[in-house]
Amino acid sequence: MRPRARSAIVIAGVLLLGGCASDEAAPESERIAFELLEVWRSGDPDLAADLLSATVVWQDPATDFEARGLPEVVAYLAPDPAAVDGLFIDVVEVRASDDHAVIEWIREGTVVPADGGPRRRYTSRGVTLIEVEGGRIVRGIDYGDPTPERLARGGSVVLPDGTELRPVVLDDEGG
Repeated sequence: MRPRARSAIVIAGVLLLGGCASDEAAPESERIAFELLEVWRSGDPDLAADLLSATVVWQDPATDFEARGLPEVVAYLAPDPAAVDGLFIDVVEVRASDDHAVIEWIREGTVVPADGGPRRRYTSRGVTLIEVEGGRIVRGIDYGDPTPERLARGGSVVLPDGTELRPVVLDDEGG
């Protein structure tokens, strides 16, 4: 084996083992990422407020949404849990450093319209990036496909080829 190839294998092994065999505590951003998951599941505005800085900014580029400051971001992160029946949010993976975390998630639920309209089930996947300073989230960005939830809420989506996607209505049992 050539010396250069051997060196590359040794370096790769050290990097892999270094990431797996660590006695260090998890970064603070990882703990906060899992607390954010609890906010999404519970809709608890007080828990959301405890995680956020007063000047927090949250963005969702897919919908061109931005919330600034504690009241706006809390309203975005902790909506009324009664609006979605059987809400399930699962974390696929969290990658964290000292001041950032990447959260890959799956969200499923059945939209319960306030006007008594038809219930619609949806599943969406996405990634949320958070930036943490002083034990609080100062910035968050959601990257997800808004199409499933938009359809579940009764909207439609027009694809580039002109095809229109419309919602599917569920029976009274939600299936």
